Amino acid sequence: MRILFPVLIILSFLLLIFNLFFIVHDEENCGCFEWKDGNAVIINNYVSIQLMVDDTGNNYIMYKPNIEYEYIVNSVKYEGKNISQYKTLNKEKYIVEEYLENYYIGEIINIKYDKDYPEYSYMINEDESKYRLLLFIISILLCLIGTSGLIIRKNIIKTRNNKIRHCT
Repeated sequence: MRILFPVLIILSFLLLIFNLFFIVHDEENCGCFEWKDGNAVIINNYVSIQLMVDDTGNNYIMYKPNIEYEYIVNSVKYEGKNISQYKTLNKEKYIVEEYLENYYIGEIINIKYDKDYPEYSYMINEDESKYRLLLFIISILLCLIGTSGLIIRKNIIKTRNNKIRHCT
């Protein structure tokens, strides 16, 4: 029990730092700090197959969701197809098909595009944002629980030591 709270605090702070690094690193990698928010209309969605090779040289199939969309910047129409800045491949075709069921042709979606080169864009995946926020909140709660547990433990030990002194 003595080690539990300090370990919990260290792990939760590491998780918090990892989350912050992950958010900032992703934003810097894509230059998203300078990218603008926009809206686009889905014009097509489909599943494609990608042939992959594992470490031993064996081939296997991965399924990729594809969503094509149109958006207008400064009266110029652009087409994009980048779903996310993360990998979206999956070994199970039905999972990709279920994912695409959430995005229908004609739907208006949120995108980010490069303000200097508007032809570069990607779709904002709302699920990724929700999970990232949830993970961030959980790591903050773990930090608070671990820290408060350590403080309570210290107070209990201090109170116990004071009682022992008064008894002797």
